[in-house]
Amino acid sequence: MDLIYLDYNCFQRRFDDSSQTRIQIEALACQEIFNWVESQTVQLIWSFMHEDETLLCPFPERQGFALELSTLCQIRIAPEEPIYTLAQGMMQKGKFSAKDILHVACASYAQANFFLTCDDALLRQARKLTLSCEVMNPVDYSGFHWCEVRDDACNACPARLLLYLVRSGTAIYPERNPMTDSNPNLNDTQLRVKALAALKKELGMAATLRFLALMNQNSTDYVQISRQIYEQQQLDEIFSRAKQNWHG
Repeated sequence: MDLIYLDYNCFQRRFDDSSQTRIQIEALACQEIFNWVESQTVQLIWSFMHEDETLLCPFPERQGFALELSTLCQIRIAPEEPIYTLAQGMMQKGKFSAKDILHVACASYAQANFFLTCDDALLRQARKLTLSCEVMNPVDYSGFHWCEVRDDACNACPARLLLYLVRSGTAIYPERNPMTDSNPNLNDTQLRVKALAALKKELGMAATLRFLALMNQNSTDYVQISRQIYEQQQLDEIFSRAKQNWHG
């Protein structure tokens, strides 16, 4: 079973600007990965860096959705000193931001099979490192996994992969069932918690994310947002904050 480390932009891709074809396809690929996690064909890692990025996310609703997705991740990586040391060494071997190299170090420390990111610059730099994991865009991984699961010797050609993703996306819109408000006195927080629990029970976590993403899409690209948030932040600053805030 593949062990996957997702860059944080993969957790946020469903909420980005779906009018951009690339973002739309990457969002579908990320969604397929979450579906495979639910069906227990792959495993995900959640690290202290995912938690740090969630805490700094400027969109409160998206913070909550990321934390819900974290419940799908079977492996948790705490801010251990060997990861900091590993990141320091890797930092000297390429043009990395402190945030990016900590993610890569977490993936390496966790012995992930794949590190997936929607960030082209990080993709190029990470591929120059000697890593035990393969570095890919989530779209490329979806095609690779699709062929592997079907015992298919084909290469994941773009046309077949796109057809697969589009077909998978046909169920993006859940059927709407009439609902009766039997709890008119719930406050907003109670209503939100109850509604989320009902969606998770009816649809499962991955499909609930799809539905909520449709209701909360922004004209954003989280690859760019993450860069702006962490601009000028140093390795020790990020690591110290993450250690302080880590809850596992």
